[in-house]
Amino acid sequence: MKSALALATLLCSLPISAQEAQNTAPVVQIVAAGPFAAETLPISYLLFDSEEDAGTLRYSLYAYPDNKLPSVGQIQTFAIMVADEQDLLNSKGTGDFAEGQSGADLQTYTWDDPGPELRGRGFAALNRVMEGNFYLYLVADDGVNEPVFSVSAEPVHINRSAPVTAVSSIGWAQVKTARP
Repeated sequence: MKSALALATLLCSLPISAQEAQNTAPVVQIVAAGPFAAETLPISYLLFDSEEDAGTLRYSLYAYPDNKLPSVGQIQTFAIMVADEQDLLNSKGTGDFAEGQSGADLQTYTWDDPGPELRGRGFAALNRVMEGNFYLYLVADDGVNEPVFSVSAEPVHINRSAPVTAVSSIGWAQVKTARP
């Protein structure tokens, strides 16, 4: 009993940074995406928290026109939320935005239209995002360490214009187009 009390006293007297040193921040990295998207976009990423923090890992994927957002707070405020852990937890989610089994376990999330329920929870439908170039941000917060994030190395170009490969006249004032 005295040893347990002594240990508790010692732990309470340690600076918080020494206690947190035992817990490492989650691994986050956007590995590949795009470079072009119209209706669907596969996004490869690494996401792993080596400690079991009682299921407290919160993670999100965002899109923003540049790669200069400097903090998780600014990412969450200014960027477009693509998905979060609700994709896995909600019965209407696809379940493909999930934490890996290790720091090297490559995962793939497909950004498309998540449906009305998840759109109502803030998920962005790819086909409703304005056209343009967007960098992807992966954010993770284990509830113990400072939240961490990763930014895609290259932007994804969202373009819903149908490419036309052939144009021919089929009559007066009528044009026929062919798509690939």
